Amino acid sequence: SSAILKNQGVNILLNLFAGSLVNAARGIAVQVHAAVLSFCNSFTTALNPQITKKFAADDREYAIKLSFLGARLSFYLMTLISLPLLIETKQILILWLNYFPDYTIIFVRLILLDVLIESLSLTMITLMLATGRIRNYQLLVGGFQLLNFPLSFLFLHNGYGPEYAFFVSIFLSICCLFLRVYMLRQMIDFPASKFITNV
Repeated sequence: SSAILKNQGVNILLNLFAGSLVNAARGIAVQVHAAVLSFCNSFTTALNPQITKKFAADDREYAIKLSFLGARLSFYLMTLISLPLLIETKQILILWLNYFPDYTIIFVRLILLDVLIESLSLTMITLMLATGRIRNYQLLVGGFQLLNFPLSFLFLHNGYGPEYAFFVSIFLSICCLFLRVYMLRQMIDFPASKFITNV
């Protein structure tokens, strides 16, 4: 429900406050997001069973090591894909669509930054799920993601531009990343400082 409200709720808000053309620009950005994230997910899909298997076999150290490696490699892969898109957004959109609405370029760039931050969390989520203690995780992280809707509403209602909905999402993604690190540290002695310095 938090993911649905984060995505579809912001669509409704942008439609209300900025109009259908801005909403169309967000739709294009979301398509780019889905394509880039699916590539990264296919990489972590190969790594996730190993993390779960090692954690279930009580080899926590190796499971943590795999999650570090997965986070780092996911970020590198995402950067490899995203960097050309970030630098040449306008040219790629012209080749792809020929015409695109205003705000599309900034939306694509901001959503790519958001997906880069999300890529650091993918293997940590697997590690968290492997513990089997996910209630508090779902409540805290899901609750934090739910803030995307009311915070975006506040910015848009007070006259800020539609790109602020993306700034809110990026800010909350960073908060959720650190929240995951903190929760894993509490649950399985996850080396938070090592993650921050190494990953």
